[in-house]
Amino acid sequence: MALVSITERIYHKTANAPAYFKSTDGHFSNWSFNLRRANLHLLPLIVDKNGVILVDSTRAGKRIPDALSKTIPIWCAVINRAVARRFGGALTSDWDNALYTPPGAVSSQEHHQIEIRLDDWVEALVQSSFDLPHLPCPLRPLWITPATTTFPLLPSRGRGFLPVICVSASRQVEHGTERRSVGFSYIQGSGDDHSSGVWG
Repeated sequence: MALVSITERIYHKTANAPAYFKSTDGHFSNWSFNLRRANLHLLPLIVDKNGVILVDSTRAGKRIPDALSKTIPIWCAVINRAVARRFGGALTSDWDNALYTPPGAVSSQEHHQIEIRLDDWVEALVQSSFDLPHLPCPLRPLWITPATTTFPLLPSRGRGFLPVICVSASRQVEHGTERRSVGFSYIQGSGDDHSSGVWG
């Protein structure tokens, strides 16, 4: 599984191009699947590695930042529905088109308001010039925070879904820096440094 650092941006050396998941695309009443940030070049990586782990360590005082709780779930749901439309004849009847959001971070009302906009974003993607790859199974976001006590149950390769694991590694710290007992400093927002925050 690929491991990628995310703040407002995801940088991945293998893809040789930046990918952007902006928190503003998940802000309340500003939800969007932005074609300028379609991030389709991540899909072959996700298929090849059987999933991806996206790590965000930049938001203080919020358990899951909007980029992880809404922008990426929107991206997964739109991709899944667009792939189903493009390759409908090759997909099984149990292809999962649902929108998944973390219930502790996204209310049922906000979830519904996002959900009713999905098909418009799917239509825009399908009608665009982007080349959608065939996926062996749909994408599905999962979440891990400092409060998580058990790791999500993952499917075996090619079965069920391709996990997009959204890891919120931040916790609120005073003055932005905290000395740990093992001798290193935690710096709030350090994920912004793409020169040291990318794994593949």
